Amino acid sequence: MILLCAGKVNLVMLLVYLKKMKFPKKYSNVIMATLMALFMGGCMSGIVTYINIGFVDNFMYRWGSAFAIVFPLALTLTLLFTPLAVKLTSHITK
Repeated sequence: MILLCAGKVNLVMLLVYLKKMKFPKKYSNVIMATLMALFMGGCMSGIVTYINIGFVDNFMYRWGSAFAIVFPLALTLTLLFTPLAVKLTSHITK
């Protein structure tokens, strides 16, 4: 319970810090791609790790190992395919 509370406090502190920190608009695509790679890579590597091995003693280590491999790939693919996805979306919507 203490660890969970500490995680919530750290998350709140991170969000407060990020709200104060502003980046130039020219970096918005890279920031968005990085966040998407973090969220999607974290979720997908965690889910696949759980499906493959279940919740075992070293689950967090294995999840972290999988995420270390997945994140650079997810970031690269997100940066490559986002422009294509935007173009395709504009063609199939009104």
